[in-house]
Amino acid sequence: MSVRYWEQQLLTHFKNNSPELYVSLQNSKDGAEILESISQAAQRAYETLVCQYLASGSQQKSAEAFAESEVMQQFILSVEASTLGIPEEPEEDMDPDYLEFLNGLS
Repeated sequence: MSVRYWEQQLLTHFKNNSPELYVSLQNSKDGAEILESISQAAQRAYETLVCQYLASGSQQKSAEAFAESEVMQQFILSVEASTLGIPEEPEEDMDPDYLEFLNGLS
């Protein structure tokens, strides 16, 4: 697995389950940064979980499969607009581009 793998999984999840969020992320100047941050966290979690499963006696393939499943649940499938740190009501002094991104989520 790699950071790019998790980024692709996240994009696919958004495209299939939250098209508005997918389009907003694609059009936002912060979209790539948000995806990169989540993907990096997912990769770190994956690597940690694989090590934990191996230490508990799991075989390599099993450890990787279990870790992938957990990371998909925790970092990909559970992500919604609210978990991206997007405030419910934008403040007036926010960056206009960010406000445009938020309006695209509605």
